[in-house]
Amino acid sequence: MPSRENLVILASLLLLFLFVLLGMPLLDRAVGVDLNRYPLPAFVLVAGLAVVVPQLSLARTDDAVTRRTRIRFAVIATGVFAVTFAGDTQLEDGLGWHLLSDLEALQSVLVLAIGAGAFLGLVAYEFAVGYRSGAEDPQR
Repeated sequence: MPSRENLVILASLLLLFLFVLLGMPLLDRAVGVDLNRYPLPAFVLVAGLAVVVPQLSLARTDDAVTRRTRIRFAVIATGVFAVTFAGDTQLEDGLGWHLLSDLEALQSVLVLAIGAGAFLGLVAYEFAVGYRSGAEDPQR
């Protein structure tokens, strides 16, 4: 029998697969949003549904792997997906006000900002945990 961890990850991948097959055409017809042209919604959908949601769910409910390990994996995978989804975008004149006129470049910058923000949040979390453990241990 498959473990709970495998079932949660499989269920999230199945939801992603069903959304790609059924939800994307409906979303494209109803709203006109084609996820192939917009990196931000595609990133949030793929990285969020396939990686972050199951890992954070398992971090909260499963004790087989530590919470810190699951959170670390979710953040690192988010960063990898962010670089992958925004990797081929080139900013011609750097960052500036004209960035607002180029929707794809703006979304790519936002994807990179989400990945960087997740990494900086992890670093801050690790510092806080290290500080607390050092404050609790008077032997140091």
